[in-house]
Amino acid sequence: LAAHQVSSGSAPLAESILIRLAETQNLTAQYEKARKSYQKFEGQYKQSQWLRNARYGMAYAMEKQQDYKKAIGEYAKLLSVDPKKPLKMDKWMVQARYQIGECWFNLREYDKAMAEFVSVEVNAQGYPDWRAKSVLEMGRILIAQKKYDDAKQRLQEVLKRFPKTNAAKVALKYLDELRLNR
Repeated sequence: LAAHQVSSGSAPLAESILIRLAETQNLTAQYEKARKSYQKFEGQYKQSQWLRNARYGMAYAMEKQQDYKKAIGEYAKLLSVDPKKPLKMDKWMVQARYQIGECWFNLREYDKAMAEFVSVEVNAQGYPDWRAKSVLEMGRILIAQKKYDDAKQRLQEVLKRFPKTNAAKVALKYLDELRLNR
């Protein structure tokens, strides 16, 4: 049942259906359709409890379409904070900051990517998997910059600090590649 077929008397149901439709489109690599569904959602449900989900999904769809600069702008909308409260990164901020780093990496803007990953690693207390992935990405940046000794240190740091994460498994693969190719 498409969201536009639901009667206006069932607004909460229509809202739920539209966000789930967009999420499903993203999960099934229908990124342009997802983008349009998220845009429609943002336009219709400006006060929704799922607005941040929609913003993240929109940015992710843009990133997957290699529209990295626009994706960065969308992810940045998730970073706004209340200046009266102490900075505490929530799930959406952590993920957005990390994905901004990925976008900069894909644009080969390695210094900007590094800054994003450092921010996640330092500020994302309570999110060890994201911190581990960020240190891993720092290693990838250093590999891309042909700074192999520094990359090796970062990858080993992942193993030491975050041994039970998926990032540690990936770090091992990169370390093996570095050993084989040097």
